[in-house]
Amino acid sequence: MLTTLQNLFQCKILFIPGNHDPLVFLQNEPDISPDIINIHKKEFVLEVGLSIVGLGGSIPAYSDPEGKILIWNGFPYKCEE
Repeated sequence: MLTTLQNLFQCKILFIPGNHDPLVFLQNEPDISPDIINIHKKEFVLEVGLSIVGLGGSIPAYSDPEGKILIWNGFPYKCEE
């Protein structure tokens, strides 16, 4: 999908892996190509004074405001590390 977008628009593609992406993207943070860049746990400078940072995965979800009824664990971690 990302390669198709890059070929179609001929521009850099920045992506942040989510909880349904292969774990390798959250562990080793590989880029797919020089123009398809994984920014998980990285800063990407758009221009001087303007950057974006990627934090992939998912946080735990709770069904109550007190955080006692867990719907799903965070991914790739079950707690803060």
